[in-house]
Amino acid sequence: MDEIYAKQVDNAFLQKSGLEPARAVIWPSSKLHDLMSTCDSPFEATPGGSVLNTARIVSSIIQYDGKRSLAGPQFSVFYAGSIANDETGNRMREMLTTNAIEHRFCVTEADSTGRCAVFIDENKDRSLVASLGASTYFDPCLFDQPDVLRFLDEVPAVYFSGFFITDNYKSTQKLIELAQQRGKSICFNLASPFVVNAFTDRLLAVVEACDVLLGNEAEYGSLAEVIDFPKEADGKVDLSKLAVFLSTWKRGDRTLRNVVVTQGPHDTIVVDKETDGKPVTFPVEAVPREQLIDTNGAGDAFAGGYTFGRIMGYSMQRSVHVAHLMAKMVIKRSGVQTEISDDDMQ
Repeated sequence: MDEIYAKQVDNAFLQKSGLEPARAVIWPSSKLHDLMSTCDSPFEATPGGSVLNTARIVSSIIQYDGKRSLAGPQFSVFYAGSIANDETGNRMREMLTTNAIEHRFCVTEADSTGRCAVFIDENKDRSLVASLGASTYFDPCLFDQPDVLRFLDEVPAVYFSGFFITDNYKSTQKLIELAQQRGKSICFNLASPFVVNAFTDRLLAVVEACDVLLGNEAEYGSLAEVIDFPKEADGKVDLSKLAVFLSTWKRGDRTLRNVVVTQGPHDTIVVDKETDGKPVTFPVEAVPREQLIDTNGAGDAFAGGYTFGRIMGYSMQRSVHVAHLMAKMVIKRSGVQTEISDDDMQ
């Protein structure tokens, strides 16, 4: 988990820094520190991190629904992570408590709590540079703790992203094993083309195990490359065909894998058993340019809305609708702010 530092930059800054719009990379903490120190204007800091953003969205939806129900919230979110014994780590604990998220942490003295710099360019796209820091010290023994195992017994699904597998693959394998033993749905977010390309073997093993696969068009494009998925005559990958292929890839006699492809402002593609293995597209409601503030976290918010819907037994269409609402809400705010209003749900 990270603390997020966001700022507006021009395209020249990205080029000079070796960054690309709408891409995420992982850098050593010293390199990220040097980059941030070259900036002549301050960053806006908020707690965050890919999976944490998704967890916050799910928890916010639960709290929002609870306020509208006499019974109150019926479900809770549990988050496991790794932080340092520092001020940033303490802020993370406080934020999770405020967001009504149950949590357990591995705590290390060997590094600082991770952080991520988000550079928002002139087109409102974001270039994300993460320094994993303490998040690389996730001890698989955390999953042996009785209270953590109790949560695993109670939750209907587990969710993690490609960033987790880069330095915590043993923990990833243990989580998958525990989830499969308990019959839990495994939801996995590809996270970044970098992860797909740099950790291909690990990623493919996780994709094979997962029941719900989420990602954007760039991430699926990289996945198509590493599995040698054929391109069309124009040299491009047909993402609908790729989604169909992945829905059955190494599934054996298991039900179809739920595959979700987001494409920013363009149609979302979904394939699963509800579609009978056929691709279905859902248009994305356009956000007026003057309302577009920060696209950082839009994919995380979508994942939160979609995962919540499927866990609750919503139809595929309703789940995508909630996911689109959450993504739209986030991009109209600076930073990943997750408090939901009635207007956000319209």
